[in-house]
Amino acid sequence: MTQSGDAGGERHRETRDRSHEIAQCLVVLLAGLALRLPFMWSQGYPSDTRDYAQWSWKAATMGIHTLYEPSAGVACDNHPLVLYPLRVVGELYERLTEPAAAPPDRPAPLLLFLLRCPAILCDLLMGIVAYAWARRGLGHRRSIVVLALVVFNPAVFCDSALYGQVDSIHAVLALAAAMLIDRDRYRWGWAVLGLAFMAKPQTYVLGPLLAIVTFRRFGWRALLEGGLACAGGMVAVGIPFLAGGTTSSLTHYMISIAAIHPMVSMNADNFWWLAAGGRAALLDDASVLPPLASLGMPLNYRHAGLFLLLILHLPVWRRVWQTPRAPAVLAWAAVSVVVFFNVCTQMHETYLYL
Repeated sequence: MTQSGDAGGERHRETRDRSHEIAQCLVVLLAGLALRLPFMWSQGYPSDTRDYAQWSWKAATMGIHTLYEPSAGVACDNHPLVLYPLRVVGELYERLTEPAAAPPDRPAPLLLFLLRCPAILCDLLMGIVAYAWARRGLGHRRSIVVLALVVFNPAVFCDSALYGQVDSIHAVLALAAAMLIDRDRYRWGWAVLGLAFMAKPQTYVLGPLLAIVTFRRFGWRALLEGGLACAGGMVAVGIPFLAGGTTSSLTHYMISIAAIHPMVSMNADNFWWLAAGGRAALLDDASVLPPLASLGMPLNYRHAGLFLLLILHLPVWRRVWQTPRAPAVLAWAAVSVVVFFNVCTQMHETYLYL
């Protein structure tokens, strides 16, 4: 009787402690949401919020599969996974207001608010994923600090709430993929990484790093299974295009990304911005060394950036090979992202946020 009573008391204490931990996490999340609310009605980065508003209108009225077709004067230049929450926003906005006959040129405050909701939700989810990953090794008290550091990080807050960007969507997917692989759920991790690949191209840089982790810890078969799971996640995102007969437009977009913003730098203060003397409008297919081009050996800024990316990643991949577990993997993933941002061309200022 005493043993059963002790066991019951222990379970009660565990339940109580767990409830307190959840309550503390909710306080942090709600405070983070409250911080963002006043900015959710603002214009943000005007050209981008206008694009998101027009894509949400087209996705809701014509379907996701039409977004890469130049119909109704609207064509998308963003990855397809982002279009799913935009469609939900577009349909919800039409239910709350009168359906528009044409894409909005200047989004109304209500639409601006709704457009920010998916990214802000992902801000909070990113904090939850970081907390869950850290808790196993650090315990609750330190992990809630991790949660707060993510939720109240100025870069995270400004990107979604102030500028109205959607970078937290692919960021939370990439973080979740890394956590799942680290916790031996590599099939799910690679499937989620496939979704991240279809959300933003900067997530590609994490592919080789997580492939090394998977191979070192689980072997060739796991790497193959992970690759198939990744392909499955990517194909799942493309189902509306397959069903709508517009796969060719999606494929054309995916293989011609480099031609969309072919500049040395797209407002990113990185190595190439400095090397080009601040000439952001310089095309990245311009020759770095004109004398070589005259000899039939062209080397443009884009090629040079990719070469530097490869060379600088070799020591990163070597370190990950040696220590394929968190927190080392997280640290080297951060280095990988910083290298990618600084040496590749066509970088936007938000591409450091991954």
